[in-house]
Amino acid sequence: MTIPGYTLMEQQTIEELRAEGFVFLHEKSGARIFYLSNPADDNKVFSIAFRTPPEDDAGTPHILEHSVLCGSRKFPLKDPFIELAKGSLNTFLNAMTFPDKTMYPIASRNGRDFMNLVDVYLDAVLYPNIYQEPKIMKQEGWHYELMSEEEAITYKGVVYNEMKGAFSSPEQVLYRKVQQALFPNTPYGAESGGDPDFIPDLTQEKFLAFHSKYYHPSNSYIYFYGDGDMIEHLTWLDREYLQHFEKCTVESAIPEQPPFPQMLDIVEYYPLSANEKDFQKTYLSYNVVLGKVTDPMLYYTLDMLEYMLLEAQGAPLKKALLDAKVGKDVFGYTDNSILQPMFGIVAKNAEGSQKKHFVAVIEDTLKSLAQEGIPRRLVEGALNRFEFKLREGDYGTTPTGLIYGISCMDSWLHGESPMLLLQYDSVFKTIRSRAAEGYFEEFIGRYLLGNPHGAIVTLAPEKGLSSRRDEETRQKLEAYKRSLSEQEIQSLIQETKDLEEYQTSAESREALESVPQLSIEDIEPKQETFQADEDSLCGRPLLWYHDFTNQIAYVKFYFDMSRIPEELLPYVGFLTAVLGSVSTDRYSYEELNNEINIHTGGIGESLSIIEPVKNEDAYQPYFKVIAKCFYHELMPMIELVEEILLRSHLKDRERLEEILSETCSRMEMYMMDSGNAVASARAMSYFAPTYAFQEKTQGVDYFFFLKELEGDLENRFDDLCANLELVCQMLFRRDNITFMAACEGEADGAVRDCMEHLLKKLPEGRLKAELSEPLFVRPIKKNEGLMTPGKVQFVAKAGRFHQEFSGAMLVLRNLLSLDYLWNKVRVLGGAYGCMDAIYRSGRLYFVSYRDPNLTSTLSVFDRAAEYVETFDCNQREMDKYIIGTISRLDVPLNAAMKAAAAFERHLSGLTDAMLQTLRDEVLAVTPEDIRRTAVAVREAMGENCICVQGGESVLEKNKDLFGQLLQLL
Repeated sequence: MTIPGYTLMEQQTIEELRAEGFVFLHEKSGARIFYLSNPADDNKVFSIAFRTPPEDDAGTPHILEHSVLCGSRKFPLKDPFIELAKGSLNTFLNAMTFPDKTMYPIASRNGRDFMNLVDVYLDAVLYPNIYQEPKIMKQEGWHYELMSEEEAITYKGVVYNEMKGAFSSPEQVLYRKVQQALFPNTPYGAESGGDPDFIPDLTQEKFLAFHSKYYHPSNSYIYFYGDGDMIEHLTWLDREYLQHFEKCTVESAIPEQPPFPQMLDIVEYYPLSANEKDFQKTYLSYNVVLGKVTDPMLYYTLDMLEYMLLEAQGAPLKKALLDAKVGKDVFGYTDNSILQPMFGIVAKNAEGSQKKHFVAVIEDTLKSLAQEGIPRRLVEGALNRFEFKLREGDYGTTPTGLIYGISCMDSWLHGESPMLLLQYDSVFKTIRSRAAEGYFEEFIGRYLLGNPHGAIVTLAPEKGLSSRRDEETRQKLEAYKRSLSEQEIQSLIQETKDLEEYQTSAESREALESVPQLSIEDIEPKQETFQADEDSLCGRPLLWYHDFTNQIAYVKFYFDMSRIPEELLPYVGFLTAVLGSVSTDRYSYEELNNEINIHTGGIGESLSIIEPVKNEDAYQPYFKVIAKCFYHELMPMIELVEEILLRSHLKDRERLEEILSETCSRMEMYMMDSGNAVASARAMSYFAPTYAFQEKTQGVDYFFFLKELEGDLENRFDDLCANLELVCQMLFRRDNITFMAACEGEADGAVRDCMEHLLKKLPEGRLKAELSEPLFVRPIKKNEGLMTPGKVQFVAKAGRFHQEFSGAMLVLRNLLSLDYLWNKVRVLGGAYGCMDAIYRSGRLYFVSYRDPNLTSTLSVFDRAAEYVETFDCNQREMDKYIIGTISRLDVPLNAAMKAAAAFERHLSGLTDAMLQTLRDEVLAVTPEDIRRTAVAVREAMGENCICVQGGESVLEKNKDLFGQLLQLL
């Protein structure tokens, strides 16, 4: 194949992906291009990436990732990225900073929209406005803020606050310290995201020099995927961009870290809340560097071995550490995206004094496994698990082509073919054939035992560390202010005001119209439907969804839990962690895990709360069991489900204690990392029965239940066992189940047979302990501050409205999130993120993410109704908001996701006609329709339901806002 301006370097069919790969070199600019053609996938993906090795801890790659998207040569407005998000049909739009590269990926199913996005992104990275406007780096990175002579100087900036939030998580601190320890002489030893202590070291000169050096096509990796026209795309790429650059040499290759003569032993610290006990709060980690990422066998082996040793139920290394009482939660991690992959083992909630024992248990266990072998069924199960996932290709709402685009960089960035690691069939065949000959045991001996290139990193808690660091920053800024002359102080005040004026100034019409936009005529007027077909099985409801599933059956069992007494709800939540993780009559929990992996693509339990469309206070809670397998494994899979539901051992004290500790630990991580979700759900629980119910089974109330249970298990163990057995008896009955299945029609008979098999095994008859009427959990308004050792806040405010829900409210959500909240909370306020949700049930919330503010953010939320009341725009702008809203309605879904949507819509009573009406309303929305929704916003905010998760000192200073302050972490 010949395309003018390009040399074809490599062409291969990638059977695993049903795609054809082409690698080109652009002759004039030196750009590398990988075109992965897949005519069966209309969700097209593009990415341009640059190798960006960090030179220090100031976070230059990360700040640059944000900043190049703030205007460019062809698109001179302040934020073309957000304009695209408002009015594009994109299925993905973001940018990502890695330890060694920065990627700018987009995706869209619409061909014209796709090329619009490509155009904006290429112009952004190659011709950014950062050279003309230094305020961009100040806004996105950091700046001194001073509004008057009397005030104290502060640091402000989006990335600065984002990384303050990231460094509030002890797990993130640990991973950072591990990488720093393992690669001290390479760019991996620096923090590409930015350490808040060093971000203020970044100057405008260094910032621009970094872009000038690394953001050149000769240092670029350009990726296309999907059903697009390759010749058309590459011809356009050459004409519009690449031909305008001359090939040059960019020194960006990542050097190898020379191996250590012996393992390092490092102790670091993380902040602990003043009210928290420091007993068993230490993280112990054992970390090694092994091989190179360009070795396909190592690349896939590493993740499989980590799963076998540390993640599978009964994983031998995890079990050995737990049996030795080293930590209450044990987990592993790998990073096989960097040049020299690393493997880590973590014992959380341990004691620093256990370090020697921790190391001894690891090394003794690894020696034993290398000599005596890993259990064969564990190996077989792990191989099946990973191969099933790869062949299924289920990445949720993330475009499949984007996953391939990120994966190909793992080899491409380091000089190998981008197709090297996408072709996994031969690798798995080799691993399978060698597994019985001791392949994994040999791998342990070669890479993990006696490997001196490693580090034992201890992360210990330190009370007062956060406040001490805050005080050091305050004193540093105070000293800086004292060093300034009167003229310099006035200059800094003026710079602060100039930046605010820049941020608040309106875009010109010419600038706004420079961003390409689709027309309403480009939008499909008909809503895509996912129809569930009603059926029954021995008198119980059965829902079908038929589609191409590649010989995989997806089955779900919904058990009604509406008559579980309220005091037992936390036990139902815990049951989702217990089932499948304890032994049964036929299997130990280790054997059960292996059987699940060998015969299925997974069996899992979770909770779902369905809200009927026509009753805002009603809800129907279900305990869900979800399983998937290839058709020929249906009966083994259903027998495993039966075994889990009816014959699990719920009185194994040692095992239940391990599960409880691990569940508490993982919820702590979730609470710290997802404070926006925690705070918004908690705020909704103050008035919405659905969320009040959810708090008992999955939220903050449930977390406190787990912590109390863990602290008093000695006295409460018998009650725990009795209540777990009781809720199982209440749930898993013949008259309590609804069946659902997604498959191709040819499998209906086999699926029905399996479901009938399970139904006949379920007992009948209600228990006296059950409620006679469905449970209604009454919400209670509390307005809480949830205190953590974090340095930023997650600010949520929510409420109910009674205005009829309409398509205008979907458009309102788009413009509030990407216009009003974005500008007020993120751009001006410096928060990393902000979001909103408006529900058909008459509920609304606003929430900020990694926010340095509290009261000012709440004021922004309160003024939202004023913004809506006065909203106006021209037709082009209105069309943009409509198109962006449609992109949220038209998220590409695979067969399993379509089935899930169809089932839940059916249960809630949401019909195709309702969805079509909503779409019609969206397409016809006017500014007047938007203004009318101000009534709903004002009513919801007027309920004043507030929940804030954040730093203790900030919440204490604002305690009058809350009904109570709670120590969350």
